[in-house]
Amino acid sequence: MQPWKNRIRTTSTMSIKKFIPFALTVAVLGLGSCGDDSSTTTTSSDSSTVSAPAPAAPVPAPDPAANQNFVTEASAMNLAEINAHKAAGTHAVNGDVKMHAGHMLTDHQKLGDDMKALADKKGWTVAAEPLADKKQALDDMNANKKGKDWDAAYVDAQIADHQEAISKFEAAQNTVTDPDLKNLITQALPTLHDHLKMVQDLKASMK
Repeated sequence: MQPWKNRIRTTSTMSIKKFIPFALTVAVLGLGSCGDDSSTTTTSSDSSTVSAPAPAAPVPAPDPAANQNFVTEASAMNLAEINAHKAAGTHAVNGDVKMHAGHMLTDHQKLGDDMKALADKKGWTVAAEPLADKKQALDDMNANKKGKDWDAAYVDAQIADHQEAISKFEAAQNTVTDPDLKNLITQALPTLHDHLKMVQDLKASMK
């Protein structure tokens, strides 16, 4: 029989040997569990970055009245132009001004005829009278201006009127919906630009 001290030493050694593998197993399982928690957290974080798409902006509906509105205003402006050029035949004293007015009268009468033909085809109505403010301005000019003063006032009015017409025709390209009316506007714009350049040159030559 072993002495009691040797039995105690042997028993302690065997207990330590059994404990070491058990401790290692617990440590490995603990590390694996920590790794799983980290992976789960990362996945949850990534999923929180997804955002919903922004809603599309609404498309404005075309205005069916835009065609008639433009024809009404443009034809009234054109009538005012025709009346001014006819007045130049009576009141103008400068030969170049008279020649300019004759050329303008031919072009604006053609524009009026083209607009009337298109309006009849589409069921639109052209203006029967010129714009009221343009008519009043021409009446005042005929009553109060004479000779060179009339010529100067006519040329200044021509510059302002053609600048206004160009602005309205260019804006109408984005508002009218009828393709034939768009084509008429596109064809008229180069002529209006030419008219503006001609009257600007005419004013420069009169100084």
